[in-house]
Amino acid sequence: MRILILKSNTACLENINPKSPASSGRFDVVLDFVLECLYDNRKVRSDTIIYVVLSGCSKERILMFRGDAIPYLESEDDLLRLILRGDVEVLDEGFEDLLNNLVRKGIKLFCLYEEGVDIEKIDVPCNNVGFIIGDQDGFKIEDLNIMRRVGVEFISIGPLPYLSWFCCVFVNYFLDSKCREA
Repeated sequence: MRILILKSNTACLENINPKSPASSGRFDVVLDFVLECLYDNRKVRSDTIIYVVLSGCSKERILMFRGDAIPYLESEDDLLRLILRGDVEVLDEGFEDLLNNLVRKGIKLFCLYEEGVDIEKIDVPCNNVGFIIGDQDGFKIEDLNIMRRVGVEFISIGPLPYLSWFCCVFVNYFLDSKCREA
C-alpha cells in the first residue's frame, strides 16, 4: 500500500468555482496532485490511496481517493466533476486524526521537507508507506508540530521547494525504481 497525502491550507469544498479552480483556494493544486499521484502510463495505480487534507475553511475535511476504486479520468475537469457530484469519499476528521489512524494501521509516514534528511540516505519501505506533501505555501508551524507529535520522519528530495504534483511524481518514480529492484 502506497499513501500520498496533500496538506492544503487554502483549499476547501465549500467554495469551489468549477470555472476557475485556481481562484478557489488554489483547488487546481489539489486536482493536479491527485491526477499525478493516481496514474502511471495512463493506468490507475491500484495500490495507491490519496488523501487531500482541506484546511482552507472553518471545518477541516479530507478527500480520499482509492486507486482501486476510481475510474480513469482524462482531465482536471473530469476529476472536479467527480468531486462536485459527491463521488469521492469525504472524511470528517482532521489532519492529526488521519496521521494517528495511519500509524495505528502500520503505515510508516514521511514528510517531504526541504530541511529533512536526504531520501537516498533513508531506508524507505516498499509497502505500507505514506508521504505527506505541502501545498503551494508549504507547511504551517502547527502542521510541522502535529507531524512531530505523531512521529513522522522528515526527508528531503532537495534543498528547494518543489510543486506538490512534482513531489508526487518523484516519490512514485523513487518507489517504483527501488521496489522493482527489491
